[in-house]
Amino acid sequence: MKKCKNCREPFIPMRTSLEKYCRKDECIKAMVKEAKEKVWKQTKQKMKSDLMTVQDYIKLAQQVFNQYIRLRDHGKPCISCGLKPKKENLKTEEALKAVDAYKFRNKALGELSGGELQRVFLAQALIGEPKILLLDEPLANLDLKRESELVKLAKNLAVQKGICVILIAHDLNPLLGAIDKVI
Repeated sequence: MKKCKNCREPFIPMRTSLEKYCRKDECIKAMVKEAKEKVWKQTKQKMKSDLMTVQDYIKLAQQVFNQYIRLRDHGKPCISCGLKPKKENLKTEEALKAVDAYKFRNKALGELSGGELQRVFLAQALIGEPKILLLDEPLANLDLKRESELVKLAKNLAVQKGICVILIAHDLNPLLGAIDKVI
């Protein structure tokens, strides 16, 4: 018998002797929270050391999204559902290709320009197959060429994937050829 790390009640591990939590809902939530914190800590360490590549960053987004789906659908982590690693890699590649970022997938995040980084953030947002994409000042600190590329990319995503794109910007000039409505 072991004691649950969260509720401190004794329980018998079901899968391995390494289990730290019992199967109560609040304990499962605590387990997921701990896992997220661990992943985020590792991510921050990789980002600080410039070891995290674009592909790693997007895969991390995919893994976090999969965890969310498992929790939403089952109320707890579920090992039997979710994307298999091969399908996860395809989804990552698909997101990077959709925003024309596949060519720098093996670059470290710290090596990317502002425009390239915005493309990576768009790929991250596309992982969850959103119906609405809210972009808050994505054109800030970009040169004119990168601004127009990002606007065209947002317009293409809206048309090709049927996504409603809401883009917040102070300067409307780069958006004039691509916008449907100004609010």
